[in-house]
Amino acid sequence: MAEFPAINTSPLIFLTKGNYLSLLQVVSPTFIVPDVVARPILETLKQSGMYLSDHVINEALKMINE
Repeated sequence: MAEFPAINTSPLIFLTKGNYLSLLQVVSPTFIVPDVVARPILETLKQSGMYLSDHVINEALKMINE
């Protein structure tokens, strides 16, 4: 089983706001975003008007075995 780096909330927010999220690919093409990190970010996106269905969220979490 391949091991991927995990990332927490602060770098995701910082890199997204600066439009530099692609810089993460320098480290690894795949990252693990723990549920405890993903859920608050997804909730913030929903509150800002972006809609992600619970189905999409749950499928994404299944892909990372959360």
